[in-house]
Amino acid sequence: MRGGQTRGQAKAKNPSSMPSHDKIFTDCRVGILGAGMAGLGAASELRKKGVKVTVFEPRDRVGGRVHSVDAGGVNGIDQGASFIHGVDGNPVKKLADQFKLETYAQVMDKSKRGDDNIVMVDFNGFAIPADKHREVQEKYDNAMIEAEEAASDLPMSEQLMLSTGGAMEQYKAKEEGLARRVWEWHESQDEYSTGADHKALSLKQWHADDETAYPGPHVMIKDGYQKIPEKLAEGVDVQFGVAVRKVCRVGDKVLLYKSGQLEPIGEFDFVIDTCPLGVLKKSVEAAATGGSSNRSESPTRRAKDNGTVTYEPPLPQWKTEAIDRLGVGLLNKVWLVFDEVWWDQATAKRHIGYCGQEKGWFFEFILCHPKPAILALLPAELGKKSEAMDDNTLKKQCLQVLRKVYGKQVKVPEPTHFMRTKWGQDIRARGSYSYIPPGSSCLDYDLLSMPVGRCLFAGEHTCKHYPATVHGAYHSGVREAQRIIDAIAGGVTSTQGLHKWFVDGSGEQWIDAGVDAKTEFDAKTCKEDSLTGLSHTEHQRLMDGKFNCSFCGGAHTFERPLVGVFETDDGQRHMAHEQCLYSSTHCVSNTDGSRWFNAASAIKEARKHKCVICKKLGATLKCCHASGCKSRMHLACASEQLGYLPVTKDNKKHRINRHAPTCPKHTHTHAPAAASGRRVKKPILKKLKAIVKKPKAIVKKPSAKAIAKKPSAGRRRRSKRLGGGGSSGAGGGGGGDVEMACPPASPETDNVSEEAVPESPKKRRRGNGGGRAVAAPAAPAGNGAASRSPSPCRKKRKHGYDLRGC
Repeated sequence: MRGGQTRGQAKAKNPSSMPSHDKIFTDCRVGILGAGMAGLGAASELRKKGVKVTVFEPRDRVGGRVHSVDAGGVNGIDQGASFIHGVDGNPVKKLADQFKLETYAQVMDKSKRGDDNIVMVDFNGFAIPADKHREVQEKYDNAMIEAEEAASDLPMSEQLMLSTGGAMEQYKAKEEGLARRVWEWHESQDEYSTGADHKALSLKQWHADDETAYPGPHVMIKDGYQKIPEKLAEGVDVQFGVAVRKVCRVGDKVLLYKSGQLEPIGEFDFVIDTCPLGVLKKSVEAAATGGSSNRSESPTRRAKDNGTVTYEPPLPQWKTEAIDRLGVGLLNKVWLVFDEVWWDQATAKRHIGYCGQEKGWFFEFILCHPKPAILALLPAELGKKSEAMDDNTLKKQCLQVLRKVYGKQVKVPEPTHFMRTKWGQDIRARGSYSYIPPGSSCLDYDLLSMPVGRCLFAGEHTCKHYPATVHGAYHSGVREAQRIIDAIAGGVTSTQGLHKWFVDGSGEQWIDAGVDAKTEFDAKTCKEDSLTGLSHTEHQRLMDGKFNCSFCGGAHTFERPLVGVFETDDGQRHMAHEQCLYSSTHCVSNTDGSRWFNAASAIKEARKHKCVICKKLGATLKCCHASGCKSRMHLACASEQLGYLPVTKDNKKHRINRHAPTCPKHTHTHAPAAASGRRVKKPILKKLKAIVKKPKAIVKKPSAKAIAKKPSAGRRRRSKRLGGGGSSGAGGGGGGDVEMACPPASPETDNVSEEAVPESPKKRRRGNGGGRAVAAPAAPAGNGAASRSPSPCRKKRKHGYDLRGC
C-alpha cells in the first residue's frame, strides 16, 4: 500500500453520496498500538466512518507521554506535556474547547522572549538588568544567524554534519562572567525546545520550537492535559495492559502478538503503530543485535517485556536508517506543590530564569497559580543526570536554587508534595520527543511517516511540520486514519484536508491557499502518489546535491528541500521542491505535506515543456495571454524575473489558475493581466531590455485582405494609447499585430508608462530572457523525503478497494 492507492485502483466514489457507515468501512478492522494522542486521534476519526478499531495500550491509562496526576488536593499536575503551544488554529485547543476544558497560565509565545514575560536572576540571587539581558540575547540571536548563513556556503553534505554547539563555540568564547551565564541560559532554552544538548543539535534546528508552534500564547489545561485523551477515548475499544511485542504482515492481513503468547491476539486489515521514536530505536537496535523475538524463541524471552516491538518481515532499510538518524531528546520535570500560593500573584511573572554556575541546572521555574505549584525544568543531559539522583537529593537541590532566586526577603516554605519524572528510563517512552541531530534532516520525518505494506506509522516523530508537539502527534493520527479511509473507498473521500501552500510577498510567511473543490479539484480524478523511500545511495546523492528537482532542476537545500521519491508509470524516480509541485494546477498535499496527490502526473507532464525564461525542462505555469500562448514557465523563474506572486493580495487564495503570469513576450501587450498586477516603468523596461539579446525581426506575411485594407482609425487610436502611433525605435509602423520580445519584468516594477512600449507590425523573435532564474522563495524546514512500498499491488475484491500488499 502506498497511500492507499495503486495504479489499477477502482474509480473513486463521490464523497457527497458516500454513506457514513458503508459496509466497506464496517467490514474493515484496524489495530492501533498505543493510546496516546496519535492513536486516539486515529481511532476517533476511523470510528466516525464505522471502522472497527481496537487500541492496545501497555499502560493502565491513556495519554502516553500526556500524563496528569493529583497531589495534595491539587489536580492536573502534568508529568508529561504541559502546554498547548499556540492557541490560534491549534487542533488540540479546539478539542479543549469542544470538551469544555478550562485553560489557564497563559504564558509567553516562545518566539517573543521579551522582558514582559520573564524575570532573570543570577546565581547570587541578584536580578539581572533587563538591558543586559536584551544585549546578550541580541548577540546570541545574531550569532545564530551569522553561523547559519556562514554554513550555507558549504556543500549540503558538510552543512548536514554541523552542530549548533560547535558552530557557536567561537562566539560564546568571547563572553565572560554574567554575559556568559545569560548566554548559556539561552542555550538551555533551545535545549528545552529540542530535548538535546547544543552539541548534539543540528545547526539548522536552533529555531525549531518557534516554527512548530501555532500562533498565539501558550496555555495549560486547568484539570490537566490528560483530560483531552481521556475524552477522546470515550467509546473507543482500548485494551489496557496489552503490550504488543510482534507485528507480522501476512498477505493482505496484519497479525499482532502479545508478550508471552504464541497465538495472535488479533488479525487486522491495517495496523497503525504509534510507538514513540525511542521505542522504535530500541526495537531496531534489538533486531540488529539478534535480540528480537521470533517464533522459535524461548518461553523465558517470550514472557519478558522490555517494550520493544519486532516486525516480520523486518522493516526496510530506508525506514530503519531514518529511525537511526533521528534523535530522541529528553526533558524531565520537577513539581513542588504547596499548601497555598505564597508568592504575589498580582505582580509575579510566570517565568523565572536562573543563570546558575552550572549551565541549565534548574534554569527555569514556572509559577502555576492559581494552583499552589511550581514547575522546574531539566532538559537534555541534565535531565539524564537527574534520573540518577534519589528524590531527597533532587528535592534539596531544587529548593536550594529556588531560595537563591527569592533571596532572604521571601521565605520559601517546604512543599507538601514533591514529584519528578524519569522519561528516559520509561520503557514505553525511552525519551521525551524527537529532534534533528547532525547527520539527519527533515527528510527523515517523512520516511518515518510512510507505510510499510499495511502497517502505518503515526506519532510526533512522523509529523515534519509539528514534531515534538502534542498537536503534531494528533495531526499524524488523523492523517493515517484518513489514509485508511481513502484506501478503503478507493479514492479521495474529502478535499477538506487538502492544501496548496505558497510563500507570500515577503518570502517569509507560508500561506495556506486552500483548494476549491468546485472549480479546480475533482476528488473523482484525484490520485494519491506512490512515494518510495530513498536508498542509502540515493540519500547520499541527495546530500551531495546530485539529485535535483524534476521541475526547475534546482538542488536540495535546507531552505528548499526536495520532496519524494515519486515514481512515474514509466518507472522513473523523481524528486521536486514543494513550491514547484504546488505550481502545477491539480497537485495538492495533505496538511503536513506527507501525502501528495497528482504529483507524478504533474512531473511527467512538466518534463515535456521548456521554460520560456530559462530554456530548461520542467515548466508548469502557463502564460495567461488570451491569444492562446503555449509558453510555460517555472514558478522560480516567474517569481524572480516577472515578480509573480502565486497568492492573492489578501493571502487567502492562490492564483495560478485564474491569474497565471504573463510570459516575457506578452508582458507589454497584455500588461493588465500580468501576474504581478503592475506595469513596468520606462526606466526599468529600458534596463531590462539590455539584458536580453537583441531580437531578430520576423516579418509576418500579410494576407490579401490585409493588403487591400488599411488599419482602421480605431486600431490607430488603440496604437496611440499604447504609445505606438508613429514610427518607433523597434521599426516604426502603424497598428498591425504585435508580439514583441519584451524582457522579464523586475519584482520591483510599478506601472508601465504608456509611451514605454512601441507597437510595430513586425513580430520579433524573443531573446534569451535573461538567463536562468534563481531559486524561488524558501520552503519550510519541515519538508522531506517519503518512503517506499516494496510490495506489488493486491486487490481485495470483496470490499471493492485496491491496496498495496506486503
